[in-house]
Amino acid sequence: IRRPTIKTILCSIMKNKYSNFKLGIFVTVSLVLLIVSLYYIGNKKHLFSKTTTIHAVFHSIDGLRAGNNVRFAGIDIGNVSAVKIVNDSTVIVSIQIEEDSKRFICKNAVADVGSDGLMGNKLVNINPNEVPAPPIENNDTIQSITPIASDQMIRTLNNTNNNVLDITNDLKSITKRINSSNALWSL
Repeated sequence: IRRPTIKTILCSIMKNKYSNFKLGIFVTVSLVLLIVSLYYIGNKKHLFSKTTTIHAVFHSIDGLRAGNNVRFAGIDIGNVSAVKIVNDSTVIVSIQIEEDSKRFICKNAVADVGSDGLMGNKLVNINPNEVPAPPIENNDTIQSITPIASDQMIRTLNNTNNNVLDITNDLKSITKRINSSNALWSL
């Protein structure tokens, strides 16, 4: 049996220290990346910034839910923090907006539910009012307008398409009668 020499023992210790050093570097870098990722995700949801909560009362929210964006003048300024059904015709939407943006929104601003693109996520648009008013404060309630439901628009377009089809068929039959009649040519 061979006994380990001092050289082999020292090499073994150095290998363990080097492995521990690599492990320490890996854990440190992973931890820094995790913290940076959480910061950016939290910044998107306004977890690390001062916010103000306001409310809007709607009769229909057309698919809006907590987490959707809130826009003022086309700029994302917050998100929907909660949706609460009060009764069969009233829904209260709680909105968190950035503290910096609150000075631009007046108490007489009007909220409506829109969509991000043609078929995108729902969002709350806050529209300014022409009449001057003081800026909103925490837990204020702003006015809202009922959104036009996309289902209702599609039904209306369907009726319009059917009417255009009927008119086109009538014009087609009138044109055929005129073309087959000799009375117009003899005149």
